[in-house]
Amino acid sequence: MTEGMSVTPSARGWDVTLNVDGQDVSGLAVVDKKTRVGKAHLKMAGVAGVWTDEAHRKKGYASRVMWASVDEMVRRRYDVSILFGIEDFYHRYGYAACAANSVCQVETEALPRSSSGFRVRAARSGDLPRIVSVYAKTNVDRSVSAVRSRFWQPVHGNRPGWRMPRMGAGVVRRPGKAIVGEDEKGRVIGYVSYDAQDGHCMVTEVGATDRSVYPALAHRVRRLASGVGADRVRFCLPVDDPFGQYLGRFGCGWSVHFPENSGSMGKLVSISSTFQKLIQTLAERLGESSSVMPQSGLTFVIDEEAVTLLRKKSGLVLTDVLSKSVVRIDQMPMIQLLCGYRSVEDLMITDEIQVAKAVVPVVNALFPRSNPYVWWGDRF
Repeated sequence: MTEGMSVTPSARGWDVTLNVDGQDVSGLAVVDKKTRVGKAHLKMAGVAGVWTDEAHRKKGYASRVMWASVDEMVRRRYDVSILFGIEDFYHRYGYAACAANSVCQVETEALPRSSSGFRVRAARSGDLPRIVSVYAKTNVDRSVSAVRSRFWQPVHGNRPGWRMPRMGAGVVRRPGKAIVGEDEKGRVIGYVSYDAQDGHCMVTEVGATDRSVYPALAHRVRRLASGVGADRVRFCLPVDDPFGQYLGRFGCGWSVHFPENSGSMGKLVSISSTFQKLIQTLAERLGESSSVMPQSGLTFVIDEEAVTLLRKKSGLVLTDVLSKSVVRIDQMPMIQLLCGYRSVEDLMITDEIQVAKAVVPVVNALFPRSNPYVWWGDRF
């Protein structure tokens, strides 16, 4: 038996393939992206399309491909990796749930019956740079949200258009569309991505630099939903999204799923580079709190690798000198803490973090609980 693991470039990143006796038996794709933790931008490897030939399943090939991809991520100096996983599989490779899935439902008839003074129209390809700009402003510190380049294009699989989830049994899963709202000067100040068909209407992203455009966007969504006979609209949003708060006046209902070992999952690839890129964000968070960094600094021991945060006159710095105050935590709960998915107090319940009580407020200030979220347009 002859075996070989290959890494080859692709349009979106690179592929890992295992070949046995001249046949490709398992593989995956890695997408080059950047993601946020607070305002920091991290180099991220997105794992997508893990596959194994049906005749070669249950032979451990997918596991070998996964570990080979992790080794390649280390070699290529990624900070973190994110994937959207099936239940109870990817935790074996150090991935932990790092963001919730949340949906807000509103009765179609409850949405605004009339429009405000904004023009709403179908989005055109020329609107994308402005949509990207609006997105960046409304997600500037949303942990786990993707950092979109000015050349970003929405893609559903291999097809152009906004990525959409399954809307229901028997409903065709197809690329979504978008609408935009303009101000009196014709500038795009808000947008919505959606699909509406066969009694279903789902919105997968909303952004606006001026919230007064919300009623006009919601009115157009009402028309789109009514046009396909949908009696309700599902909005895929983080629970603290301002548009979700706006929907509260219409009697909305939220469904929030915190997966145990599936969905949006993350992994720390490089502890040192991740902390280095987080320094400014951590310094700002600490400065905005009343917590005081221990004089000797604060050391995080993560899977036996130590990094120390030290407060100096010039600001927060990273050093390899161990401090008297030590936080011990494994990589998987650390990615959850880092993303804001879980709090220090929650991790302490099951001894997933060892930290002195006097230091808990400092760790809380550095890594506050938040609502991390990956919009559907950036999933892969």
